[in-house]
This record gives sequence, structure tokens and C-alpha cells, in this order.
Amino acid sequence: MPQAGSRLSVIIPTFERPAATIRAVESVLAQDVGLEVLVVDDGSRAPFTFAHGPPHLKIIRLADNMGPAYARNLGVAEAQGDWIALLDSDDVWPAGSLKPRFEAARRDEENAETTIWTAGFVDVFPNSAARRVRVPRDSRSLLDFASGCWTCPGSTALMSREAWSRSGGQDETLRRLEDYEWLLRWGAGGGRVAAHRGVGAEITRGGRARVASIDAAAARIRALHEDQPEAVRRRMESYLLLEAGAARLHAGAYVGGLAALARSWALRPRLRAALEPFWARA
Repeated sequence: MPQAGSRLSVIIPTFERPAATIRAVESVLAQDVGLEVLVVDDGSRAPFTFAHGPPHLKIIRLADNMGPAYARNLGVAEAQGDWIALLDSDDVWPAGSLKPRFEAARRDEENAETTIWTAGFVDVFPNSAARRVRVPRDSRSLLDFASGCWTCPGSTALMSREAWSRSGGQDETLRRLEDYEWLLRWGAGGGRVAAHRGVGAEITRGGRARVASIDAAAARIRALHEDQPEAVRRRMESYLLLEAGAARLHAGAYVGGLAALARSWALRPRLRAALEPFWARA
């Protein structure tokens, strides 16, 4: 393929998170890489603003809340870069973390059309000093992609524009699990993920989706991937039940939550919550 350029566009979807989004934007602007930043305000009641923003910061305002998949797709469509990076609005990039992983991706440009580069990340838990560092493993296994969303792609994914086009973008009908479905589709099309071994993002943990949102997303994903091989569908179902069980337990529906988790374990027997040992601890 022709050599890709070096321009990088960072896409940050946001909804009702002004303070967190400012921190996310500041963490991007502090990186020592030439880039543009596109914040897609997904219909927040008070429009997102960034005082004294530089010329390479663009804020796109949506009149209605359309969901993170729509916001990311729109951001990429408006971006000028040859490379695309994603960051969720409640996460940050540590200082100096972007340059080494961007350089690593560019050194592997011969695989740029078929690779999404990710990175290690730190799980940060609100109201706790606990911090957990995880380094995702590389994979091109469709069973891996069906087994979970282990790379935190919303804040670590880095790819060429050609790879984004090949992926088809994210499914705009999904309000939850859109990253999971995107990477499952990516794997089904022969794509791979490759992880930079350094820490690329700090991920805020603690929030849980509503049961109805998870159930609706799971039903949509089952319909989209009903033609996958049986082994892939079983693995996918085990993961979707894991998500459904966790949402129910968080909502206090313990009987339904435990039943969903039991069905997940029956489909994929294991000794841990995750379906595969996806991470190396650091």
C-alpha cells in the first residue's frame, strides 16, 4: 500500500461530561505529536466549550443525542488526518504516551490496512487509590474477538484511515457494546489488533449500563452475527450473558444476574470472569 502520511486526528465523543471532557482534551493537547482534536458533543444540554482552544481543536455540536457510535463515525468523517485515534471523554492519555505508540504503528505500515493498534492501560477506580495496569495481548483470532472487548478500544485504538474504512465504522443503532460489535466484525473480516506494551490511557471504571440497554444491544448483536460459525456464536453468547449478568447484579436483580452468569459459565467454563486470559499484569 502507499505510505500513509503522518497527520493524526483524535476523536472524542462526549455527552454531559464537561469537566471530564476538558481533562481528556487537555491530555491530548499535551502530547508531543502534531495532531487535530475533534470533540463531538452528542447533544449535551449545555453545549461543550473549551476556553481559548487552539486552531487544531474542533468542536462538533449535535442537536440530539445520537449515541457514541454515531458521534465517532461523524468525527472520523470530519477528520483531516491520515491516522485516527479514539479517546473516551472520561479517560485521559498520560503525558508522552502517544508518541511511542504512534511511531510503533507507523513502523508497521505494511500492515496498516489490517491492524488496529492498541496499548496498555491503567484502570482507575473512583473514590479509591486502587490502580490496575493491564497490557492486552495481540490477536487475530475470531474466537478472541467474540470473547470480549479486552483492549479498551474507545481510548486506545489507533489506526490508519484505510483500516477505519475497512472496518465499516461503528454500528450507529447500538447505544451499548458498540466497541465489542465493531471489533467482532473487524475480526470476522480478517483484521487483527496489536498492542503497544507501554501504557496508553488511564481508564475510569465504576459506571454500569442499564439492564434494558444491555439487553437491547445484545439482541441487536445476536441478529447481526447470526451467521457466524457455531463456536463463535457460543463464545459471543457467553460474553453477552456475562454483560447481562453484571448489569443485573449492579441493579440489584441478583437472581437474574446469577442465572445469566451461570449460563455464561456453562457455555465457556473458566475460573475467572473474563472468558480468556487477555492481559499481562504490570
